[in-house]
Amino acid sequence: MDRVHILTVATSPGGYLELLKYTLPPIKILANGAKWHGFMTKIYHVFNELNTIRPTDIVIFCDAYDVIYNNKKNLLDLIEEFESLNVDILFSCTDHTTSILLIKYLGLRIFNMFKNEDKYLGFNPGLYMGYANSLQCILKDLLEYQNYIGIDDDERLLNSLIKKNSSYQFDDHYRLVYNSSQEIIIGLDYNCKIFKNYLNLNTYSNIYNILTSQAQVPIDIIDTNSAYFHHFVGNQQVVGDNILLKFKQSRPTLFSKIITYAKYIMFEIIFVSILLFFIFYFFIINRKQ
Repeated sequence: MDRVHILTVATSPGGYLELLKYTLPPIKILANGAKWHGFMTKIYHVFNELNTIRPTDIVIFCDAYDVIYNNKKNLLDLIEEFESLNVDILFSCTDHTTSILLIKYLGLRIFNMFKNEDKYLGFNPGLYMGYANSLQCILKDLLEYQNYIGIDDDERLLNSLIKKNSSYQFDDHYRLVYNSSQEIIIGLDYNCKIFKNYLNLNTYSNIYNILTSQAQVPIDIIDTNSAYFHHFVGNQQVVGDNILLKFKQSRPTLFSKIITYAKYIMFEIIFVSILLFFIFYFFIINRKQ
């Protein structure tokens, strides 16, 4: 395992970080005590760390605050699983295929997700792994692209960059070719072999019960699912004073999220505002008559 590196970026304590450290002792925490400059902080620190790693080593990255590792799984099996996929980089999958139409539309507009036949899929930078030289290439492209285009959301930036530098089409195993200074095979973990994203925890009541239990250290995590890493986006739905929440970060409010992403759907906001204005205007006129 000396050629496998597990990284996260955490500028301060919070979220599930203590549980992640407990269930995954080899993890290396980057940027501890550094200033947080938005999502691109993660990209910047991981890119710098890659400069110290051998090009052919395997690097795994996971978000610090809302990811849990299933410690019933063996890391050696994880590496074997990854190598069997025949990719240079594997990203976790954001899947809005079964979401309501509005969420699908917002996923396309805000995060520039891929519409692949009847599927609505996105590359999620909260969980990924790959060979150090390939990761160094794409993270370098991300940093340069961010400086050029000014996008500060890492998920939107990643999807936009992959669309720009790839064939845009997945093969039958959800792989595509990314062209940059080198040709890279990028995979999307659609079948959740290694990474699992939970967009709505309400549909996973057994997991919710584990996370909100009073157990001292709930290490028997999600043993019914084959994935190794489990991403509960934004520490969703976890409330109370149990062991996990002693380290819980404050969640972004709905208002702050609207402010952050409004610029990507400004046309829709203006259109709806004008429509509501006219509806309200004609309603008032009719009432006066």
